Amino acid sequence: MSKRERTKINKALKEKQRQKEAELKKIEKEVLPEVQKVRVQKEKVEREKAIHIKDYRFQLNDTVRLIDGNAKGTIEKIEKNTAVINYGLFKAKTDLSQLELVKKAPK
Repeated sequence: MSKRERTKINKALKEKQRQKEAELKKIEKEVLPEVQKVRVQKEKVEREKAIHIKDYRFQLNDTVRLIDGNAKGTIEKIEKNTAVINYGLFKAKTDLSQLELVKKAPK
């Protein structure tokens, strides 16, 4: 293969690559606004609202969450001002003042 033929082939390959890049940029411009809309919608999905009841006393099997967290768990044990919360695979001890009620225990 001569040098001219290789140069022609390289130019053709580079041109194809430029066309592909141009197509990708065009598609990206079309899709990007839709992706941003979806991201905004995901941000709007809020965590389950906490129930605020004045002077509520937590009971066993109440579904609770730490004030600054997202994970929900159930109260297994209450000792003095400390609760043991079961999050499924693990348990945590925390102060009752750090909890917010998500759902009351079924009676």
